[in-house]
Amino acid sequence: MEQTDKQTKEALCWLRYILNPDTDLPTISDWLSLLVFAEKQALTGICLPENCPANLPKELLLQWIGYVQLIEQQNKLLNRRIEQLFTKLEEDGFQCCLLKGQGNATMYPSPLKRCSGDIDMWVNTDEQTAYNYVKALFPNEKETYKHIHFPYFSDASIDIHVTPLKFYSGLYSKRLQKWIKQNTAEQFKNTIRLLETDRDIYVPVGKFNAIYQMGHMLIHLFDEGLGLRQVVDYYYVLKCLDISDSERLEIAATINNLGMFRFAKAMMWIQSHVLGLPSECCVVEPDERRGKELLTDILECGNFGHHSQRYKGNKGFYLIGIIEAWRNIKLLSMAPREGTARVFSKARTAIKHLFIHINLKNSIASINNAIV
Repeated sequence: MEQTDKQTKEALCWLRYILNPDTDLPTISDWLSLLVFAEKQALTGICLPENCPANLPKELLLQWIGYVQLIEQQNKLLNRRIEQLFTKLEEDGFQCCLLKGQGNATMYPSPLKRCSGDIDMWVNTDEQTAYNYVKALFPNEKETYKHIHFPYFSDASIDIHVTPLKFYSGLYSKRLQKWIKQNTAEQFKNTIRLLETDRDIYVPVGKFNAIYQMGHMLIHLFDEGLGLRQVVDYYYVLKCLDISDSERLEIAATINNLGMFRFAKAMMWIQSHVLGLPSECCVVEPDERRGKELLTDILECGNFGHHSQRYKGNKGFYLIGIIEAWRNIKLLSMAPREGTARVFSKARTAIKHLFIHINLKNSIASINNAIV
């Protein structure tokens, strides 16, 4: 944190205060910079001051309130869409479990102020059945490594998952899927009710989220980037985790078995030393050095890496790929096997695109020669 500028330090202090409102109110010298920070990290809603400080310009406050009202409206819409989606999928014979997102929001003091995202739905079936079902309704949809898009609503983005998480490392992928299979049944029994809805839905239990969402953050770290919204989600996952000491040790052992121990230690430093999570809520011991490295990357990337400097300017596909590969190499110490597997995966994709590009150029040249 020594490397961060004054505005960023103030923003992190404000976020810590928002998460721990019984602590002293921090001083903010530049409220516009704080709002920009909150927007970059998709924390606009939760960072709105409850009472207007003397140095917060009224126009800025009104603008901020307007943003939050839109966030609340979007959350209400998504809650209704999730309710309708559960009904649709269950009528069509699928067991469903909502992952992250609106389920995480229920752990917030003000659920409607959490900036929403996509709807991630875990269906308890095999991959072929799920993908055939989606393609029967939407033939043009293509599955990705992680999920398949399900454009059932025009105003809500849905991804269908047959497993909540996939790793790129062969070793840890097998261990992960075995662990998920062993714990699947419990996740389709745990119910909650989203705000302003009329039916219960299924969401993962806290112990499952403590491991699954750690892995989800790790995957995002090596993909486009990890933002503070996901980190704050995890803060509440840990804060709401009502388990025994032996269960906490079991979570730590599973995290270690899945190759996430170093990343988890870095994450615990951010959770405890930056966000103010009580030490007894941590699932492993914090690692300050790696924690600072991780925080630096999070602050640079923003939500899902959308604000990273590596995407600025007209760099082109291959230059961005090289920049991303170098960034991933610098982060390898967080999870060496998974990071290395992801670097090679991206390299294979880049090489594939290169050959397609070369073949396309050769085809165009052949056509031009034939015309001449």
